[in-house]
Amino acid sequence: MKKGRRRLQRDTKGAEVIYHVSDSHGQNDSWPLGLLDHYEDNHAPLPLTVVQTGDIFELSTAQAQDENAIRDKINEVLGNPSIMELIDAGTLLWQWDDWDFAGDNSSATHTTSRGIVEIDRMLPLNVRNVCMPYPQINLAVNGDARWSHTTKNSMIIAPDSRSRKDPVSTTSALGYCQNQLDGTGMPACWGEQLDWILGQLQIAKKANVQHIFFVSTQSFVDNLGVPSFPCDGALMGVRDSLGIFYKWERNEVLKMVKTLGLEDRFIVWSGDDHTPLVRRRDFWHAPYHVQDEEPVRDEALDVFPVYEFKAGQGGNTTRLFDSAEHPPLWWGGLDDYTNPAPAWGTAMSRHRDIGFCWRLQPGRPLEVSAVLLEAESTSYVPGQLPRPAGYEFWRRGLK
Repeated sequence: MKKGRRRLQRDTKGAEVIYHVSDSHGQNDSWPLGLLDHYEDNHAPLPLTVVQTGDIFELSTAQAQDENAIRDKINEVLGNPSIMELIDAGTLLWQWDDWDFAGDNSSATHTTSRGIVEIDRMLPLNVRNVCMPYPQINLAVNGDARWSHTTKNSMIIAPDSRSRKDPVSTTSALGYCQNQLDGTGMPACWGEQLDWILGQLQIAKKANVQHIFFVSTQSFVDNLGVPSFPCDGALMGVRDSLGIFYKWERNEVLKMVKTLGLEDRFIVWSGDDHTPLVRRRDFWHAPYHVQDEEPVRDEALDVFPVYEFKAGQGGNTTRLFDSAEHPPLWWGGLDDYTNPAPAWGTAMSRHRDIGFCWRLQPGRPLEVSAVLLEAESTSYVPGQLPRPAGYEFWRRGLK
């Protein structure tokens, strides 16, 4: 640890700082220290909020049914000194994800080639409520993990995008993908949470909050084309996409935002895909079945720009490139966002863990930075030097 336990003086006036991070299956245990060092070096003593949009820890299916095993995982997380520093320094808000209630359980039931596994999703939720002193939110409200949080300059809305998610695909005994979007209707991800989301947006409008951050543990922006293989395999990540499988509900949220006149305040934070990413979309496809149908625009949402910021570990691919051949999407110009991103597997770097630091100040544009939260000890590209934790790839103003 660079320094001893910090007792940072907090300024309760004016600007504030919010970090958006993703823990990537609990494998990265040094990101909280990198975050605190970056905060102290660049922003302290401003009020601090941290929103984590990935998995808090990794549970196997057996552990998800064992209260003692869940308690052990929570105690392991709380044993990280930097996590305790984050709790001391400000507000730490965690949104659970699929590994938090069963191993790689991308849907409400496990629907990949590994078979369908029924689990008790309320058990890990209830244990977390008892054992964790934060956030100041009951994570089992209405039987799911939705929450919202209001800061001085913003409102963060986090629906539960996992535990009530309908299965979208299964793999047959022969290994073929069987798409359940075959004309029988659209699956539900949020269900009755749509009413709750509308209520939160109405509260934000009435309170005239300056910025609305919408948390989705799945990709919010859809692909430009229809995926040819929406199960495990070459495009296994698309089963975690609101824009592919839960497009109707995603579009309903966008219509709420547009109807309430909140377009200029609405930004999406996502996680879990192990792919740091910045992108923007201003046209939206109408709901369609995944196979054998070309996408068309949703006329009710024509020309409605939305930014999505995805935090996470680079893994084998990353969309925040730092090589001459593949510049970052931001550096390439977000006005040119319609250009397709490089194909999966063609990335020139694999950064350990990238988060976003947001500086909010009343009446001024957002300032956002892409921050490396864990030191890189390896160079992945000739000429690319290892980076220290806290390294900023860029800092930009966002209107």
